[in-house]
Amino acid sequence: MTFYRAFFSVSGHIISRQEFHAESDEVAVQAAEKVADACSEACEELQIWDGARLVASVTAPTPDSLIGKSRKLFAMAREARILGRKASAQKEEASKNHKEISARAIEVIEGLALNIEQALHSGDLRFRESPRLQTKLAELSRPDLAAD
Repeated sequence: MTFYRAFFSVSGHIISRQEFHAESDEVAVQAAEKVADACSEACEELQIWDGARLVASVTAPTPDSLIGKSRKLFAMAREARILGRKASAQKEEASKNHKEISARAIEVIEGLALNIEQALHSGDLRFRESPRLQTKLAELSRPDLAAD
């Protein structure tokens, strides 16, 4: 591990110094970038030194860039809300369509049942002699199946 020094500055003047260890220059620079972003309100620049060697100089984000980031986040949040509303409206429309289709299917089934019942009462032999129809009617008249 290498020993590094971080110098925080404002208007070219050092306001603070921090010493730390890192595995490599790359790790030290990544840490410096995160620290510079986190303390951008207190410092303008962060320099990382390894002895007399300047490893990196990281400029802290300016308030303008922070405002830009905030605007981008707000735009993303607004887009997410819009997409959420669209998805909700689509779900509501699909539910409405499903209910309409279900209601129509029930009407058709009830109409068919009425037609079958009328045909049975009218003496139409096609229905009276249909083994499949008789089996289904028997199943429907069983109390244990009617509850399902």
